[in-house]
Amino acid sequence: MAKNDNVSRIVSLHVSAADREIISVPKGNRNRKQRSSGLYLVRSGNIYLFQIRIPKRLSSRSKSTLVRISLGPLAHKDARETADALAALARQCFREIEKRMTDNGAQDLLNPLGLGHEGPAGDDWPSELISMFLKGALSVQPTFDAFASGLIFMGASYCYGSGLLSHFRVPMQTTQRLTFVVLYTLVLTYLVFVEKSLISQLFLTDMAFAFLLGWAILRVRRQASSGIDKALVVTSCIVVLDSVSRATYFTFFTGSSNDFADFADSAYNLAVHLTTITVCMFFPFSALAAVGHTALERYRRAAETDELTGLLNRRGFRHAVERGDNAARHGSLIICDIDHFKGINDGYGHGFGDEVIRGLGEDLLQVIGPHGCTARYGGEEFVAFLPGVDVIKARDLAQSLRRAFAERAWVAFDVSARFTVSCGVASLRAEDTRLEAAVERADRALYAAKAAGRNRVFVDTADVQTPLHLATGNSAGERMEA
Repeated sequence: MAKNDNVSRIVSLHVSAADREIISVPKGNRNRKQRSSGLYLVRSGNIYLFQIRIPKRLSSRSKSTLVRISLGPLAHKDARETADALAALARQCFREIEKRMTDNGAQDLLNPLGLGHEGPAGDDWPSELISMFLKGALSVQPTFDAFASGLIFMGASYCYGSGLLSHFRVPMQTTQRLTFVVLYTLVLTYLVFVEKSLISQLFLTDMAFAFLLGWAILRVRRQASSGIDKALVVTSCIVVLDSVSRATYFTFFTGSSNDFADFADSAYNLAVHLTTITVCMFFPFSALAAVGHTALERYRRAAETDELTGLLNRRGFRHAVERGDNAARHGSLIICDIDHFKGINDGYGHGFGDEVIRGLGEDLLQVIGPHGCTARYGGEEFVAFLPGVDVIKARDLAQSLRRAFAERAWVAFDVSARFTVSCGVASLRAEDTRLEAAVERADRALYAAKAAGRNRVFVDTADVQTPLHLATGNSAGERMEA
């Protein structure tokens, strides 16, 4: 570029004279008089630029002013078409400028257009001129703008609702919600392009936004259990109420303009911006917190869950018992162990051994059920904690478990044999400061059951008045007490 050229700050790309090549002169810019305005399509490498040389007759300056606008890496045909459109608009701007200068008797571009001030402060007028002319080149029809903004609002509501449903693991109802979006789009098209009613379009968009998001809220409201999840639901409700109240107020209680061109300067537009900055900003932050909390909970559950059985593991069981209050920690423990499990693995393979472990986990969960929490304590050993349950009732539950497992058939795995389990029962006392103390007593009863011949339920001697309280069973599952 020439050394004395005054290049507008609207373009930050500097191109030397050796690097640039004039590709073509836009249509209508062929004669000498038109060429004085300097409208050219310029290429530098693979970047196209539209070059405007503003003639000195349009300014009090002694030299013309050069402005370049980067069109980016376009195909040559697209660049030519864009340059032609810009050139036509630029020539229209120049004609308007000359007309105003003639009408006002002015010799300076600044005062007729009000683009700047005299003196040094007005040096940026080329940038202001090009900004004004680009704004005209890139402007969007108000009706299309209203239509596009309505679709964006509805897309946001659909995505917010999908996020809520996914977070709380509720069926998405994709077909129903998409059908609603299609119906909304049809009505929006009629109101914008046929009725040409700004008020109706705003009312429709706000109410449809609230309905679609409210639909998701109603589906998930009972799933929120943690404080963060409840905050997410409450925040979503506030967003819905904001949309409904805004639509109602501006439709029925104000005299808003019904012209799409007036929307940018309307009180409604200001209200949307204010509520977006205040109320609606709580939604993404609460959603982010809820997602983070859910992720942490998922990792915690994975760390505390046995993958084979789906029960708690040793760590999860300990935390579950310790999280209870003092009253909830009074109760009984049942520890059970599969009899001759090594022989099962050796005789039928480790894959079938896993199935036996999984089967005992299912029986334990079914027998204990709501009475307490269950866990795979390690290997073929399982444990259950029953808060508020005395050892007698715990012994009866253990006996039910022993019978259920002994009667379980394994024909699905081509195994005709039956397998048994031995159980030990002990109480968790108020003076127990560690869970391990009660586990050790239940283990002692389990070892006694194993030593007595297996397929038995023993209660720790410290928890009964008789020297030994036990329940045994033969292969048919009959119960005996001694």
